[in-house]
Amino acid sequence: MAGPEIPNTPEEFAAALARLGVRLPLNLSLEDTGVLVDADGRDVLTVDVNGERLDGEVHAIACLILRAVNERFDTAAFTRRLEKLEETVYATGVSPL
Repeated sequence: MAGPEIPNTPEEFAAALARLGVRLPLNLSLEDTGVLVDADGRDVLTVDVNGERLDGEVHAIACLILRAVNERFDTAAFTRRLEKLEETVYATGVSPL
């Protein structure tokens, strides 16, 4: 069985997750240590399901994964804002910076 196609851009990354029913950004669960939930509060990922690590390690790993995913997503939002800014500059000849 072939795996899913690996997204190359932040937009493709967010779209691939959306097709799987995951809405970004991800967040830490308020109930369970090491559980990442999507923007709708649905579980997406559980770190250390066997309970072999200390809670502090589990939390740190979850935070690193959360940051990596959300930074990739935020890059897409930044790119869209930059493109809108460029469109404005080209259309008006005036930079808001």
